[in-house]
Amino acid sequence: MKYGRYYKQIAISIWMIFLLVVSLSATTYAWFSSNARVQTTKVYSQTAQDTVELLIGQTPDSLVLGNAGVDLGFVGTSDGKNLMPVSTANLTTFVSNSVTTEGVATHFTDADEGLYYHTRLYLQAKATSPLNGSRLALYLDESGEEGPLFRNTSKELLRTLRLGFLFEGSEPIILQVDSTKEGNQSTQGATMINGQLLGEGMVIGKQGEELFAVPDPSQNLQSYLFASSPIGENTKPLIQMEWNQIYPVDVYIYMEGCDLDCTDTLMQQELDFYLAFFGLVVAEGNE
Repeated sequence: MKYGRYYKQIAISIWMIFLLVVSLSATTYAWFSSNARVQTTKVYSQTAQDTVELLIGQTPDSLVLGNAGVDLGFVGTSDGKNLMPVSTANLTTFVSNSVTTEGVATHFTDADEGLYYHTRLYLQAKATSPLNGSRLALYLDESGEEGPLFRNTSKELLRTLRLGFLFEGSEPIILQVDSTKEGNQSTQGATMINGQLLGEGMVIGKQGEELFAVPDPSQNLQSYLFASSPIGENTKPLIQMEWNQIYPVDVYIYMEGCDLDCTDTLMQQELDFYLAFFGLVVAEGNE
């Protein structure tokens, strides 16, 4: 079904601060085992139009207007505050390194859920008098005064970071925070699967007990980023939301261990993370 761009917008803001506290080492190696400390606060939303509301909550029964603020929790038994290298191709199965031989990661186990950040939110869009056939298209947003989503850290760290969204019933969306090559210090992979040394652009997939190398499914974050109105032809929404329907979404932030820049040269860095969404009402048949 074809949708054109229409009017109105919604902004949602999520504040998070990531403090990477990694112990010093005399060598450079991948899949380091020192941890990164994560601190989170609340999720907020606000609407630019009185006739449109965006509700948010940690459960379907706790939806409130986002400007009231909702505490960000963690999925599972872990508090999720330790961020360490993992690898995934689908946001469903994560693996972490268990054995390193001469600087190369050779053995892997299922990653503990505390090694990456994972939270689940529920979103609901409401409108006083929505047009027939209209929806809310949801984008990432850096147009506000808060500026970039990720800031105050190195290019190398940004290239290892992945931002993932998994809406129920939809394919996972994995975004590489920075896909540029400026300042890249790494030229050779340090991950081996089935005797194969993985190069640039490969990650670890898993089916059952089998591990295998697969192309990195991450896309450029810029492809989902609202920059200005009208929305560019190559800009894609995270999802198009039907009015009054509740949408569960799992949000992930992790360090991709197979990334060539994921080495212990990232030690002692701090990262500020600000997540904002831009919502645009689109109506069927409007160009």
